[in-house]
Amino acid sequence: ETIVALRTSLDIDLPDGIVDWTTVIASPPIDLIVKVDADSTAYLPYSSGTTGTPKGVMMSHRGFNTMMRLIIDHWEREIYPMLNNPEEFEWRNERMMLNLPFYHAFGFGNLLWSLIVGSTGIVMEKFSRRPYLTAIQKYRPRMLLMVPPIVVFLTKQTMVSEYDLSSIECIVTAAAPLGKDLCEEFLARHPYVKYLTQAYGMTELGVLSHVPLLENRETNGAAGVVASYFEQKIVCPTTGDTLDIGEKGELCVKSPTVMSGYLGREEATKGAIDEGGWMHTGDIGYVDSLGRTFIVDRLKELIKVKGYQVPPAELEDLLLSHPGVADVAIIGIPDERNGELVRAYIVKKEDNLEEKDVVDFVSEMVSDYKHITGGVFFIDEIPK
Repeated sequence: ETIVALRTSLDIDLPDGIVDWTTVIASPPIDLIVKVDADSTAYLPYSSGTTGTPKGVMMSHRGFNTMMRLIIDHWEREIYPMLNNPEEFEWRNERMMLNLPFYHAFGFGNLLWSLIVGSTGIVMEKFSRRPYLTAIQKYRPRMLLMVPPIVVFLTKQTMVSEYDLSSIECIVTAAAPLGKDLCEEFLARHPYVKYLTQAYGMTELGVLSHVPLLENRETNGAAGVVASYFEQKIVCPTTGDTLDIGEKGELCVKSPTVMSGYLGREEATKGAIDEGGWMHTGDIGYVDSLGRTFIVDRLKELIKVKGYQVPPAELEDLLLSHPGVADVAIIGIPDERNGELVRAYIVKKEDNLEEKDVVDFVSEMVSDYKHITGGVFFIDEIPK
């Protein structure tokens, strides 16, 4: 092994095993061909998977290359032609906000995507509200990729009005379902945004398995349609039987982009990928007659009240439509009689909001077993 040193102006001899940088760049080029197995591990992000502690996700060169081709082709064919001046589209003129963590497949995929196509990537050290808004105002990206908490921020926070975000034409969200009421409130506040749509994916799938379609400005709540190179099916969580159109069950997908497995976790791999090669996502959803996939909740996050299943996302979406609520998280708490009770953690938008207002609002809109019977707690911020 040799250490390369950046020399100073000092005229000294370097010890054995150390060479000067000028010596390296003055050396003749070497024809170096490295043979890489396309199915060997190229990338090792960590994910909790459908449940449990973080595990190393083995992603192959072949899988990640396929994923990048899939994303680039779809955006060139289906997304950018729907934006303003499609005849002038060139990747080198686009700017992408790279504010999602690079240790996550979503963030790393966006970084690699921008490098491959030659777009300008704006990297943030970490997500912070005012620097994020300032960067959008300065660099004027046309499309943003984000997670739902950022949509909530852009919809609910008054500081957003201090910045010019009018360059944004399209927003694609992923990582969690986006409620219809929140989408409508966002679009009402930001009329220059032509499309607010969703994709679906998870680390174990590469980046995504379902891609957005820009059908119209009003969101339909779908998580997109199944992407090229992917197959999908909805199965009953208890029997494993394949369900019909419109029936809710666990989403399973199959693709060459799916992970090779969890590093050193053979049993966890078998629990995620069945003998037929289907990846069990742990997400509950359904497919409609038009082939659009809808995600309604997490299999492991369903709250069980007297044997009934309560999706937290349903109640969170409902409460976000309340004018006094800025943000919300719904959880289940153990209860000896009922199994679990529904509890709400609320960030106020209006100071006069009280627990009774929240409880009554939900009670008027949903079945009895979905009522908030585990208490309402007001906090300053929902941990993300």
